Amino acid sequence: MNYKRKLNIINDLLIKTNCDAIIFISNQNRYWISGFDSSFGYAIVNKTGIILLVDGRYYEKAKSIINSDLVNIIEYKSINTLSEVIKQNNIKSILVESEYIKYDEYSLLEKMVEKILPTPTKSLRIIKDKNELLMIQKATNIAIKTLKWLKQNIKPGMTEIEVANLSYKKMLDFGAEKQSFDTIVASGVNGAYPHHRPTNKVINEGEFITIDMGCVYKGYCSDITRTFCIGKPNNELLKEAYDVVLQANINGINAVKNGLTGSQVDKIVRDTISNTKFKDYFVHSTGHGVGIDVHELPNVSKTYNNKLFTNSVITIEPGIYIPNVGGIRIEDMVLVTNDGSIVLTRNMEK
Repeated sequence: MNYKRKLNIINDLLIKTNCDAIIFISNQNRYWISGFDSSFGYAIVNKTGIILLVDGRYYEKAKSIINSDLVNIIEYKSINTLSEVIKQNNIKSILVESEYIKYDEYSLLEKMVEKILPTPTKSLRIIKDKNELLMIQKATNIAIKTLKWLKQNIKPGMTEIEVANLSYKKMLDFGAEKQSFDTIVASGVNGAYPHHRPTNKVINEGEFITIDMGCVYKGYCSDITRTFCIGKPNNELLKEAYDVVLQANINGINAVKNGLTGSQVDKIVRDTISNTKFKDYFVHSTGHGVGIDVHELPNVSKTYNNKLFTNSVITIEPGIYIPNVGGIRIEDMVLVTNDGSIVLTRNMEK
């Protein structure tokens, strides 16, 4: 864990907002700042370090894992523990996570400090450090290995649910902690639904099948989609759509670089499809950030006018979805660099 880098990010925020500390209640941000995964706890960060409060289920484990003078681990026994920590550290004003905090949590904190200021926190995680990028790449490699296995082993007669279950099992076999989301398996006409839930539909020879999958490795996510045919394609329209989606995917990846906005990349991808007969069938954004959450900032969409930064991770996932016919989606994970991008899913053929 690069605690100093993350503390510098928080210190800048505290100076900007003129607050004494920030409290992380969400599992995501608590893990991001501390490197310790738990289902409950508080991480209070001030200008001197991190105070991690976890209950008896996690206290000894946290002490055995975290080895840094910048993290003070305290056993949480009741709400009074939190109140005492805030008082002992002379915290009068505190930032809270505007995206995550609940009303009852806000009400409790109101009694402990003089000032509460909700602030967006997902933006704190946009730029990844070397360790975070390593975990994301490992999660990506597991997804790639699983998807390659599936392509070799899916046979006509299997159902979408069977394939989804195999996807989950193989990711665990290859070292994943869990899925980053429920695997999408959409075959034949079901490919027309971008977020189709697997059913007992039988996969037939000659059908296109879309598999959208990802996993979690040491708290970090992957997300990859491929559409391919079981045997020889039996639909010329979808073959043509595939070529268009592939070109849109390539154009988007080639456009990505530090300083370009998410909306600019989205337009390049969208224009590729809009200039074809399939212009009405791209119905979602081009992509999203990936990290501790499988969907996080930055976005690659019409409305995301913020710039992309070096060492952020995004997806490029154009798609074409034709009602009563089927669909195509190709999704790659991309690392933004100073002058371009690196495709993290480069080892998975399209």
